[in-house]
Amino acid sequence: MSKEARIRKVRKMVERNVAQCRYTPLGKKSSQLIREAYTQQVADLGLPLKPTVRVPLALTDGSPFATSYEAVVVGDYGPYIELKASQIVAPLHIPKGQAWRQTPGLENRTFRPLKYEWWETKLGDKVYKQRGRVRYADYRVDYYYISPFSVRLAN
Repeated sequence: MSKEARIRKVRKMVERNVAQCRYTPLGKKSSQLIREAYTQQVADLGLPLKPTVRVPLALTDGSPFATSYEAVVVGDYGPYIELKASQIVAPLHIPKGQAWRQTPGLENRTFRPLKYEWWETKLGDKVYKQRGRVRYADYRVDYYYISPFSVRLAN
């Protein structure tokens, strides 16, 4: 099986897991393969994985989103731009039906602890505030994450 065919197979597995809200870690070979593919997609967008200078970001409509970012984190379920709250300049809102995620202490419960808060930009792009650790990516608690496909380099 070609590398491209293996990547397609892993992408389908990832999509199936996401549809079922099952964010379990992938096997070692699948994880490495899909992370390489995600890393190439980020490189194609011109986003440094670990910026050494300030890199302002805009939403896809050109409006400012962030003054810079910390890193691009590549996990089994995609690449995400990691930001501190102080770097985000765009207003965010809690989408309908997601306010329950703001309840204190949910990240500490034994059964299905809360992992993130769900916020949105004015364009409806998901922004996650990490509240708990996960095994499938190196997300940091209290940092915000957005897909690199929801933003672009600001002019």
